[in-house]
Amino acid sequence: MSKLQAILIAILVPALGGRSIPAQELTVPLTSPQVDCNEGQLNRLLIRNTTAGASLEEGAAPALTTLVSYSNSSGFYEGLALTNEGVRCNPGLPPPGQPEHYLSFNINPSIRTLLLNPQRPELGQVELGREETNSNLVSPSASTRIVLTINPTLAGSANSGLLTINNFVVPAVGFTYNGFLANSTKPGRGLSQDGLLTPCHTAFTAQDRRIFAILQRMVRVVAVQGICLLDAKIAVFRGEDSHTYRIDAYIQDLNGASLGKAAAVLQIDWTSAGVLTSGTLSMLPACSGSSQSGCSTVAVRTSMGLIVPVLGGSERLHGGSQGISFDPVTGPSTPVSIDFGALLHDTTWNG
Repeated sequence: MSKLQAILIAILVPALGGRSIPAQELTVPLTSPQVDCNEGQLNRLLIRNTTAGASLEEGAAPALTTLVSYSNSSGFYEGLALTNEGVRCNPGLPPPGQPEHYLSFNINPSIRTLLLNPQRPELGQVELGREETNSNLVSPSASTRIVLTINPTLAGSANSGLLTINNFVVPAVGFTYNGFLANSTKPGRGLSQDGLLTPCHTAFTAQDRRIFAILQRMVRVVAVQGICLLDAKIAVFRGEDSHTYRIDAYIQDLNGASLGKAAAVLQIDWTSAGVLTSGTLSMLPACSGSSQSGCSTVAVRTSMGLIVPVLGGSERLHGGSQGISFDPVTGPSTPVSIDFGALLHDTTWNG
């Protein structure tokens, strides 16, 4: 034993007194203004997002879901756009239709501000990029095609200057270009003016970001109007308590108009090593005022639950947690328990 080792043992053993050192907290509490800021940011980002797929005229067009959350300590974004198993409107086809197909993406400011023309002033750029390792690439004619667009301009509605990517497969060398878009970089004046490029805080930890990514693959929402399954845009972010996460599901009618949001809170327990164990999923009650946050406003019955993660493009959904719901007449259903050990048992994500 070296002299240094002996000194360290002499110092540490009495200090420990036979007790283990408590595990460091893996997340930190947030303030109410920090949570409100995150909720508002993700809402404004989703308002600028358009996710398009197969049209109703093509028959078995899947409904679409887009999820966004935060990707790093600087407060920027990552997301997942997917085609649901259930088709939008076709009572002759029983759900499920096809397995879910995924388009994973991230949104980051570009470091370079110098433009092609040296006479133009410097201008902040924003990049929208697809993550091919987490996406299912398909033919442009497939019913599972996804085109994701974000408007970074100052105009509320624009036809140019848009960030656009899709999940079209990259043609083999020598074949004709098929319109695939893997990356898109544009000026981000609108995003900057909207406060989307300034982080609300830098308090997210590695555990938070890991849970955001896992929940994108697990949180699913079902909202039906008549015989039609509706599209949803979902924001996943932190709550004030160190172990709570918030989920806002914004529902759209067939014309893309908002039908309000179903808001939920997910409390998660984990071990000192960060292994997720159990939790409780609760739907938040109806809002009492137009400016209130942390509440539900959706005008159609909306259900929410956590699925067992599947291999997109190949596996159908095969299990999940008991769901919760919000009804515009009767309000929220009772909370349900979540067993993360069971839901993530066949993955490598909870080791």
